Amino acid sequence: MNLYQKYRPSSFKGLVAQEHVKLTLQNALKKNMLTHAYLFCGPRGTGKTSTARLLAKAINCENLDPKSFEPCNKCDVCTQINNGSLVDLIEIDAASNRGVDEIRDLRESVKFAPSQSKNKVYIIDEVHMLTKEAFNALLKTLEEPPKNVYFILATTELHKIPDTIVSRCQRFGFRRINIEDISNHLAYICKEEKVKADQKALDKVSLRSEGCMRDALSLLDQLISYGDVTLDNLNQILGSSQNDSVNDFVDNLINSRISENLEIINQVHKDGVNLEEFCKSFIDCLQSKMIENIKNQVICQKIIKVSKHWMQIYNEFRQSNNLKFALEIICIDNNKISLELKSDTNSVGNTSSGIDEGRVLEIVNSKLKNIKLDNNQPKTTKDQESINFEDIKFELLSYIDKEISKKSKMIASTSKESESSDKMSSNLKKAIEVSNSLQPEEEENLLNIEPDCNFKITELKRSWKKIVKKAPIPKLTRLLNEASIEKVEENLYLVYSANFFLEQIQNPEYIRVVEKLLYEHNYAVRIKTISKKDWVSKTLSSSSSRPSTKTNSSAVASKETKTVNQVKEVKTIEPIIEQADKPTPKKVKDTGSIPLPEPTVDLNEEADFNLEDLFDAE
Repeated sequence: MNLYQKYRPSSFKGLVAQEHVKLTLQNALKKNMLTHAYLFCGPRGTGKTSTARLLAKAINCENLDPKSFEPCNKCDVCTQINNGSLVDLIEIDAASNRGVDEIRDLRESVKFAPSQSKNKVYIIDEVHMLTKEAFNALLKTLEEPPKNVYFILATTELHKIPDTIVSRCQRFGFRRINIEDISNHLAYICKEEKVKADQKALDKVSLRSEGCMRDALSLLDQLISYGDVTLDNLNQILGSSQNDSVNDFVDNLINSRISENLEIINQVHKDGVNLEEFCKSFIDCLQSKMIENIKNQVICQKIIKVSKHWMQIYNEFRQSNNLKFALEIICIDNNKISLELKSDTNSVGNTSSGIDEGRVLEIVNSKLKNIKLDNNQPKTTKDQESINFEDIKFELLSYIDKEISKKSKMIASTSKESESSDKMSSNLKKAIEVSNSLQPEEEENLLNIEPDCNFKITELKRSWKKIVKKAPIPKLTRLLNEASIEKVEENLYLVYSANFFLEQIQNPEYIRVVEKLLYEHNYAVRIKTISKKDWVSKTLSSSSSRPSTKTNSSAVASKETKTVNQVKEVKTIEPIIEQADKPTPKKVKDTGSIPLPEPTVDLNEEADFNLEDLFDAE
């Protein structure tokens, strides 16, 4: 006889765990408050059918203990129930008797009175397997059964049972049995069977059972048949690896030792170890390692990433039965995970730096929703509307700039250390490579270039986006798209609304790449960078100091020719009026009919205003 049949509990006291179920049923027997239908639900091997038989025995026992309400197991009824020969205890397997015809036969048999005991008990196991028609046929009988008839339904999948059935029953939820209770029960059985057992082997059997007592007893029965209850014999049966191999495998993953792990996988495969069991032990070990290192966030984050990555690989290779290849992939890909973690640690936008880029993007979205143009204002021209949109954008970028500047002080020391250790971002490395890739002739031409004062800023503005798209660095393309360009003599000014973008572009390598890019498009200029605020003050001061436009050009002396040319250049500049705190733009006094600017960046164009892409690691 199998161990799980031989040691099936014959009393409520012998039922392992499920204290809440035992106490409720014993109190119901004590107070004579039994209901006509019970529903036992829970995982497999947790005692549902055993409890149903115990309840049937207690209902019909002739010598029920008045104190503990335990069945006596000595009367004829208890003996026949233990032997499975009581006519009034009907067990139905719903998996093989799931049709409406079987339930109709049950309805007919319910009408007959019990023959050998006081009550007739129907135990319907795996009740969720019944068809919809069978459930409907059972409804009326389950709601109003004849006197002295009890129904006990058992299932592992409660969600498949109709609510109309569940509402007519008293439901009990059975829980998984914890490892300690299973291990103690296995030790008790080994003692009764007079078998020497290693406690580590019993603990591993309990762990492998996953809270199912029947699985644990079946595995123990197999282990006793194989030989002594030892850990080595258990590993031979399961085909699982020893704990040392799994622990070494996990340690090597955490420390990125690829070659050592590949050797472990080859050795495990040569030894004929069941790789499915190895993978289960691997996951269990990852879980324990994560709990052990809960205070070390670096190791915990790495274990979490390895676990997620492993589950993806495991699901892809499980059907192909090539788990060895899957284990080799996780070893090699683990090096990539380590590099990603290092880059996350060194990036400016990570949590350790104090700048939360998700929060910044959230601020932008909320600002865009909350800012509304005042409908009470009189209708404006297209130029004024463009200023309104530019002001909205400037307000957003200024707000972000303030948020970032607060957090930047916290990481100032860290950034200095990173600069001294020559840890440059990929974008900066790319810029250096581009600038260093110049041929000697090209580099000499750039150094000896004579800036062209006569280039037309209007033509450059029209072709600006096309030129910017040809930048060799994606980040540089995005930074240049955020700039408005202005001309002063031979200098081309990149004007930025927010200091965040301004600080990014001020790297000398970036400036050199931009000058080279413009030189390739026949624009020999010197690049200057400036903030919007400084540009406005520069423009206003230039316009206030210029001579009157009414002066006849023929009356201007030759020594003043350069000044006049500068004034003409100032008249072509598109000033940007800063209005970060007011909903409508300020009115500028007419000092020479300075034209209102058009927005250089359209807020509706997502490609030109993508803050998320700008949070690259520097």
